[in-house]
Formats: sequence, structure tokens, C-alpha cells
Amino acid sequence: MKTNTTKTTERNRSFYQHVLNTLSAADFKSLPQQLGLSQRMTTLRLRNPNLLDYPTIQKLVPILGADLKEVVQEYELGYDSLSAREYKKLMHI
Repeated sequence: MKTNTTKTTERNRSFYQHVLNTLSAADFKSLPQQLGLSQRMTTLRLRNPNLLDYPTIQKLVPILGADLKEVVQEYELGYDSLSAREYKKLMHI
């Protein structure tokens, strides 16, 4: 059980680091405004990417300039908050 928790924590931490390393300092600072979230909610979502909702994922991935499917699968974006229908939409875009 502890192994799974450790892997999840590392994945979440690595997504935050991925975003931090991908964006310029100015873009990272303006990310809450770009996503339409508060600073606190942006930080919480980046640290827990499995809680990202559908509209936020749609806004975030183009900002990162990454392939949507790869990012969703690698970092498990929205795994705890997306419906099956929303997940299918993301994977078929």
C-alpha cells in the first residue's frame, strides 16, 4: 500500500515540476488567470492533477504545448474527477 502512495505522490510532484519547468517564470505566475482559478486552487490542482476537471485540462494542455493524450495518461490528469464520457472526449480529440 505504501508503494502505491509513494508512486502517486511522486507522479503528482513530478506534474507540478513538469509545469514549472515547461513554462517561463512569467507564464507560470500568470497561470491562475489563464486557467480562471485562484492561486490556491491552481497550486492544489497542479499538486493533485488527478483532481483536475475537464475545462481546466482543456485550458492547461495547450498552455503547456504538450500532446493531450500523453499528458493525461502520464500524469493521470482528472482520473478522480472526470466522467467516463469526459475522459473519452479527451482521448479522442
